[in-house]
Amino acid sequence: MPESRVNKYKLNRREVFENHPDWSVVQFILKKLLAAGFEAYLAGGCVRDLLRGVVPKDFDVASSATPDEVETLFEKTISVGKKFGVIVVVHEDVSVEVARFRADLGVKNNRHPESIQFSSPREDALRRDLTINALFFDLQKSEVIDYVGGYEDLQQKLLRTVGEPQLRFEEDHLRVLRVLRFYSEFSDFEIETKTQEALQIMGPLATSVSPERFRAEWGKLLTGSRVQLVLQYCLEKTLLSSFFPTLKLNALVLPQVFVGELEPWVRFAFWALLSGSAPDLILSELKKLKFSNFENRKFERSLEVMIQTELRWEARAAAYQEMLNEGLLQVYNFWAQVRAQAKSASVVWLFEKNRKFPSLPKALVSAADVPGGLQGPKLGEALRRAYQIQLEDESLGLTRILDQIKKEFP
Repeated sequence: MPESRVNKYKLNRREVFENHPDWSVVQFILKKLLAAGFEAYLAGGCVRDLLRGVVPKDFDVASSATPDEVETLFEKTISVGKKFGVIVVVHEDVSVEVARFRADLGVKNNRHPESIQFSSPREDALRRDLTINALFFDLQKSEVIDYVGGYEDLQQKLLRTVGEPQLRFEEDHLRVLRVLRFYSEFSDFEIETKTQEALQIMGPLATSVSPERFRAEWGKLLTGSRVQLVLQYCLEKTLLSSFFPTLKLNALVLPQVFVGELEPWVRFAFWALLSGSAPDLILSELKKLKFSNFENRKFERSLEVMIQTELRWEARAAAYQEMLNEGLLQVYNFWAQVRAQAKSASVVWLFEKNRKFPSLPKALVSAADVPGGLQGPKLGEALRRAYQIQLEDESLGLTRILDQIKKEFP
């Protein structure tokens, strides 16, 4: 929806910017560009955040200067995206992206433009994803410059694509996830009707996004203030069945999971488990997102906390100790809260017992001690079990632990 005219809004309050620790550097960059005769504005998310009264995480500058001109003008620069007109300016150890006004031409890999054309502020605004992310701020005049109706959408608290929604999502499939993420993060915003309709139709396109980018956007969504509402929305629009096709996900158990503090992806795994998804399928879906081996191991151990809850709590002291060692104490505490109504006395007992262990004891059993010539993953499993036996009963010595290992690993 190209706009026929530009709207400008006077902004008298700039405290949100001026209180930012990097503001003096941003001013220096803008003023130097302006003094050299270039157009230069703050652009995108930082302007949106200013108007929302939120301190921006960082600042982006859009300018008429070419990358070569930016490199000549500033002493220290990094060429991170020169072919797209982007140069990072470094001043006083603060990095600020300076991008030339551009139009994107064509689409490659459902994510990036085939080529770009240096252009005007208007064209630069029209290439962006959401109207609220397509605003500029003129430092000299203290004016917000709006070519796409983003200022009004901010006042009305609407998430609306720039131009035709389906076309925007086709150009860059990541935009599907960005809309959902902003919907989760912005507690009082709604998705505009046509954007909503296109989201349901084009939503499955997000499965083509690289695992790393999908993981990053979905992770931010999971930490949003309205995550329960957005996940329920995704269920109603059948988006989750496209994103995580092998998982059962049930809105009824959302209130049990999305409370308190817990790492977002561990919480998501718990939600899937409580909804009836098989643990191996949950782990398989998470592995598709290219987490580190450490993170995948944490997911596996976190699910074990829940799967094994029917065991005697006293026998779980060892698991508690292992989680201390593996950084999973938060997971254990969360699940203890979920179970607290029925098991409150046992939970208190377990926490009291743990105080006897200011630090984890050294394992009595080494690889050389394990009988039966076990190797590889089986050996690791036996060593882990031996340590668990040791923690469960401090009175057992090496011989009795090995006797138990012989029985369990014949």
